[in-house]
Amino acid sequence: MTSVQKALRSVKRKLRTLSVVHSLLLGVIAFLVVYVVGIFFEARWIVPVTIGGVAFLFALARGIRKIQLREAEQRIPHMEWQLRTAEDTINKDNEVVRSLHEDVMRQVEHIHTSSLANKKKMLTQTALVCALFALVFILPATGFTVSAIKDNALTGFSTLVNNGGKLFGDDSASSEENRERSLREDEVERITGPSADLELQT
Repeated sequence: MTSVQKALRSVKRKLRTLSVVHSLLLGVIAFLVVYVVGIFFEARWIVPVTIGGVAFLFALARGIRKIQLREAEQRIPHMEWQLRTAEDTINKDNEVVRSLHEDVMRQVEHIHTSSLANKKKMLTQTALVCALFALVFILPATGFTVSAIKDNALTGFSTLVNNGGKLFGDDSASSEENRERSLREDEVERITGPSADLELQT
């Protein structure tokens, strides 16, 4: 393997590292989105883990398959066309080719992985991960779940039904309660009042 081949492989290795980081962020985002949604439905943790893992593997396979030196050239404008040209001329040997290879190897030594990253995209993904993590800790504290909503709705409906007569001016239920209370009071008065003493004396 020639020195220029090693240099080009070094660039591709850095691109693969970035692809892994990008895929990992996408997998974490998928996991957190499903987990946050699962909080409302009280879903099991295995569902977001599975979806996050699938998203990571899919993004990783797709990203590695699409790795090209053109991507590195887009991140490093002063090396436009040079990396691809060096790759195309690996098996050629003349003064111009040797000069190109030497120039590429010299510049590749100063290429860092961070310089090949799409910083805006990674910052956006990182911010989204932080926001989703915040929701993961905040939502459980609120107790806001679908079951809680259903319980509150059923409680409210029951209260509405129980108070339906009053809401619509129907006093039949309260009148019935008043009559029963009056009968009970009359019965107590009959048993404990003066008339009860007279009955006992006779």
